[in-house]
Amino acid sequence: MALLLPTYAVPTVLDVSASLLRSMKVRAILLDVDNTLSKPGSQEPFAGVEQWVESMQRKGFVLTILSNNFRRRVAPFANRMRVPFLSFACKPLPGGYWRALSRLGISKKEAVVVGDQVFTDVLGANLSGVRSILLAPAAEEHGASIRLRRSLETSVRRRVLRSQGVKTAMEKKILLLLGPNLNLVGVREKGIYGDETAESIEQQVIAAAKEMGFALTVYQSNHEGDLIDQIHAARGKFAGCIINAGALTHYSYALRDAIASVHIPFVETHMSNIHAREPFRHESVIAPVCVGQICGFGKGSYFLALHAMKDLT
Repeated sequence: MALLLPTYAVPTVLDVSASLLRSMKVRAILLDVDNTLSKPGSQEPFAGVEQWVESMQRKGFVLTILSNNFRRRVAPFANRMRVPFLSFACKPLPGGYWRALSRLGISKKEAVVVGDQVFTDVLGANLSGVRSILLAPAAEEHGASIRLRRSLETSVRRRVLRSQGVKTAMEKKILLLLGPNLNLVGVREKGIYGDETAESIEQQVIAAAKEMGFALTVYQSNHEGDLIDQIHAARGKFAGCIINAGALTHYSYALRDAIASVHIPFVETHMSNIHAREPFRHESVIAPVCVGQICGFGKGSYFLALHAMKDLT
């Protein structure tokens, strides 16, 4: 049974996020076509797939199509996606996987197979020493052979859902990390931060995150070490982090190093415009290790950061 179990399981290819791949230290994605990128036999990709491919390429991932279909089926589709391909790969035999990796110049440890079939994509990946992400079939299929395989897959997919040995995607989990004195928003310096309490703002941000499909966890501490511990613990648990480090923003190199070490996207966020305040607040030592910085919009900075996370996760 172990040979049939994927590393991760997600609903669709659009749920394969950059943060998930980075947590796996993956550089290359070996993609199936039918029921992964398009309906079986169709040259028309599923909605959002072309944008997903472009996004992954912009973020530095190498993509290739690895299909058991004939060249006449795969080539036009791959050309439309602007990705290389290997047709008639004879999955689950390892040879096709190894040839694809050799062409890309990528090691087995740096690659992941993404597909919807247990007995081809996942089994072949495990036989080849490559990790895999199993998708749910997105369209109805016909033919006795595929229907038999789908029937046999049922028990495997049930085990995937309940097995602690198979990880489900964590791309919807986001951490909001708040630094010193931010528990006193609404009490301190109302001319800068307003009179709305930290608790009220927190609940609004959690609600907004839920509407966007995120499960948001909020953690506030007045102690640098606590924040660093939370950053370390975020690896493999959260898809990204929105961080308002308070005054630590301007001098905590320990916080900077912690962010750099976990390889998930951080969005630096401030309610006030730090560049319009005292000179010592103009520099952020964590900015170089964050994806970007949002400041000056009050509590709206957090909502903007959530929107930024949609493209990063």
